[in-house]
Amino acid sequence: QLDRTFMLGKVLAENNPDLWAAISAVMGDRLVTANELALIAVIRTALDGHDVDLAQSPGFMQTLMPALKAIFERQKALAAAALERHDE
Repeated sequence: QLDRTFMLGKVLAENNPDLWAAISAVMGDRLVTANELALIAVIRTALDGHDVDLAQSPGFMQTLMPALKAIFERQKALAAAALERHDE
């Protein structure tokens, strides 16, 4: 369940860090995963196309970070459980 963009970055960073650094420097703000792109679409829809600096919006980061942490911890636990089942 790894995104192609994420996997490309990992492989290049491990095998050719200089190449990945150059690609990231040029394309860094355009390298998004499919899930990140979906989140961008949700935000654009919710903001009706307005370009709002969400990082500067009061309370946004304080509200968002706990939700993201909970999602991450759940995914990490699911991945660990899948690895355990695989090892058995």
